[in-house]
Amino acid sequence: MIGLTTKQARAVETIRKLTRGGRPPSYREIGEAMGLKSLAQVHQIIHGLKDRGALEFGEGRSRSLRLKDDVTPDLQGWTTPELRHLRDQIDRELRRRAWG
Repeated sequence: MIGLTTKQARAVETIRKLTRGGRPPSYREIGEAMGLKSLAQVHQIIHGLKDRGALEFGEGRSRSLRLKDDVTPDLQGWTTPELRHLRDQIDRELRRRAWG
């Protein structure tokens, strides 16, 4: 999808990786996996994705965010270290959940 910021593209990949069995991650889980300390930052990123049409929310339910099927972040501007760092953060979070 054209026009996503780097953080929004990272959020899309994080949401995609953390979604298990159709259950989307919480804002806190997204923030932890992305290394963000503030839920306000996560909220801003998520609502920016909604405004750009990359995801949608179900009505009246928590954890109802859903990525649209055609969302593919443009990763051309990302450097290899940034991608490696993101992959490592997501892997650590997934291992923490599996053991914790």
